[in-house]
Amino acid sequence: MIFDVYCESIAGHKPKKYTEKNQDSCAYGKNKKYCCLCLADGAGSKKYSSLGANCLVHDVCDYLMDNAAMLLEEDSAKIRSQAVLYIRDSLKKTAEQQNVNYSELSSTLMCFLTDGRKYLTIHLGDGVILAERDGCLNVLSFPMNGDSKRSTALTTMMNFEHHLRVCKETCELISIVWMMTDGAMYEVFQENYGLGGEKLSVPMIRGKLLSANDDATYGYIKWRK
Repeated sequence: MIFDVYCESIAGHKPKKYTEKNQDSCAYGKNKKYCCLCLADGAGSKKYSSLGANCLVHDVCDYLMDNAAMLLEEDSAKIRSQAVLYIRDSLKKTAEQQNVNYSELSSTLMCFLTDGRKYLTIHLGDGVILAERDGCLNVLSFPMNGDSKRSTALTTMMNFEHHLRVCKETCELISIVWMMTDGAMYEVFQENYGLGGEKLSVPMIRGKLLSANDDATYGYIKWRK
C-alpha cells in the first residue's frame, strides 16, 4: 500500500492566557503496511497544554504504529481500555520528566490508523474526522462539546475514558481522510459541514486559516495500492 500523509498547524491571532505558542500539535507515521495521523488541541486555560499536546501526539503515534497489526484486529472495548492507560502513562511521564503539574498538560486527541483496508479512529473532545467516500464528504467522527462549543472533554479529566470514542470500520470507497481541530473546523465548514461545492484541498484550507483567531491544525491521509 502506498500512503500519502500531511499535516500542518497554524497559530491563531487571538492572545493566549499563558503563552504565545501554538497550543495545537500533530504527528504522523507511515511504512509500507500502515499509516497514522494524530492531532491534539491544547486547552487554552492550561499553562503547559502545548507541551502536553505535543508529547502526547508523538507518543500515541508511536504506539499506534508499533501495535498497528494488533489494533486493527482487536475488539473496540479492549482498544479503548488500552488507549486510556497509554494516554495516562504518557502524560504522567511528561509531567515527571518536565517537572510540571499533570493537570496542566490537558488537550483533546484525534487519531486515525489504517492499512488501506480497515481503519481505526480514537477521538476525545472536539475537532472532526471526515472521509471522502465515493466522491462525497462524510463525517466519521463528530466533535463532542459541552454546554458551549468551547467546552469539551480533555485528556487530564478524571473520567475522560467515558468520553473516549473508538471506531473500527472498513475503508470501502474511501479515498482520503481529513482531520481538523476545532480552530480549523469552524473556519472551513458551515454548521452542517457543507462546503458550497468546494472540494477540500490544502491551499483551500490554508487560505481560510491565515486570518483565524484560534490555533488551527489539519491534515490528511490518502492511499492507493
